[in-house]
Amino acid sequence: MRVSVIIPTFRRPDAFTRAVRSVLAQEGVVAFEIVAVDNSPEGSAVTAFKSLETRADVPFRWTHEPRPGVSHARNAALRIARGG
Repeated sequence: MRVSVIIPTFRRPDAFTRAVRSVLAQEGVVAFEIVAVDNSPEGSAVTAFKSLETRADVPFRWTHEPRPGVSHARNAALRIARGG
């Protein structure tokens, strides 16, 4: 079974990058994907997402959800997640 690690972010691309590094540093987890959601109207993390997309060694999905609120971000993540 694949696990989806969902990371919503709002105007904190550097904190997002640190969170991803932490997830990737985990040991003993073999089947996971990272699902990221930029929840800022201007898409402040999209550049970081595109950069990670080309370098990720695990499945990486992302989306931009401009409607404010963590519930919108989480729902957007669930729509694209493939984990069980």
